[in-house]
Amino acid sequence: MNSLLPWFALTLTFIFPFQVFAESRHALVIGNNDYQNARKLVNPINDASVIASSLKSAGFTVAITTDANLKDMKGAVREFIQSLPEKGIALVFFAGHGVEVKGQNYLIPVDATMAEEYEVPDETVSMNSILRGLEQAKTSLNILVLDCCRDDPYSRSWRG
Repeated sequence: MNSLLPWFALTLTFIFPFQVFAESRHALVIGNNDYQNARKLVNPINDASVIASSLKSAGFTVAITTDANLKDMKGAVREFIQSLPEKGIALVFFAGHGVEVKGQNYLIPVDATMAEEYEVPDETVSMNSILRGLEQAKTSLNILVLDCCRDDPYSRSWRG
C-alpha cells in the first residue's frame, strides 16, 4: 500500500512550492486501519500521517481523520468542503479499504456492514459525492488521492 508513499510525499514539495501558488491550500486526510467487520489494515494511519506532514510542509492547512466511522467520515468531508474558499487548492487523501460497484468507487468507513452489493452506497462514502462537493466549492484545483486496498474485505459473494 505504501510503496509510492515516499515518492508522493517528496513530490508534493516540488509540485506545490510556496512561490508558485498564491492560492490557499487545504487538505483532508483520512486513514482507516481498525475495521470492525472487515480485515484490519496496518498502514493507512501511518500513510495518512506522512501525507499530512508532507502537505503541511508544502503550505497546506490539513484536517486529519483516522479510523473514522460513516458518520465521522461524512462529517469530515462536509466540514472540509464547507470550509474551502473559492479559487483555492483542495486535496483529499484516503487510505483504507475501498470498493468499486458498477463503475462507482466507494471509500469504506471502519464501521461498514455490508452483506449485499445493494448496501454499499448506504454504508460507505462515494468518491463521486466527494468530487461533486469539491466542484460545488468552486476551488481552482481539486486533487483526490485514493490509496485503497481493493480486495474484497467482506466474506460475502455479491451477485453482479
